Order: sequence, then C-alpha cells, then structure tokens
Amino acid sequence: MNCATDISQYHYDVGFQDGYMACKEEYAERAKKKREQRIKEREKVLYFLKQKALGVFVLIFTAISIWLLDGDATIGAVMIPLGIMLIFSKKPIIYGKYYWEMEDEYT
Repeated sequence: MNCATDISQYHYDVGFQDGYMACKEEYAERAKKKREQRIKEREKVLYFLKQKALGVFVLIFTAISIWLLDGDATIGAVMIPLGIMLIFSKKPIIYGKYYWEMEDEYT
C-alpha cells in the first residue's frame, strides 16, 4: 500500500467513528427526552386519578354524613358540587407537586 491509501483509510475510519459516536449520543439524548416525557405523562395520569378518587371519596363521605345526621343535607350544599368538580374537572384542583409544576400552564 502506498501512503495516500493509508491516509485515506485513516480519514475514512475516523469519520466513520465520529459519525457513529454522534449517532450514539443523539440516540441517548432522544431516549432521555422520551423517558422524561413518559415520566411526566405518568405523573399527570396519577395526579388526575388521585383527584378523581378524592372526588368519589367526598361524595361517599357526604352520603354517609347525610345518613348519620338523619337526613340533614346541609353538608351536601358544599360537598356534592366539590366532589363532582373533583371527578369531572380537566384542570388540577388539589394542591400537590404536580399542581405547582403545572400552575403556569393552566392559568
């Protein structure tokens, strides 16, 4: 082999390695972003699941309270709309970590 061929092969190998490493770094970056997005989505789903469960609990608590108070439904004036709002709202209502992170997005 002559010197020109060795240099060309060397540049080819270096270019190939640089391209491979750039692709590998780009893949790692995309995977990290995708993982972070999945974690955010999971946090959102869990937050709203907790909110809906709390709404159901409020409604059950209201029904039990009315029964224990012999039909006095005064507590229902506040608790029933609150429970329904917690169940059907698409906005975060209860305070928590997710609420403070998303506060700017929803306001």
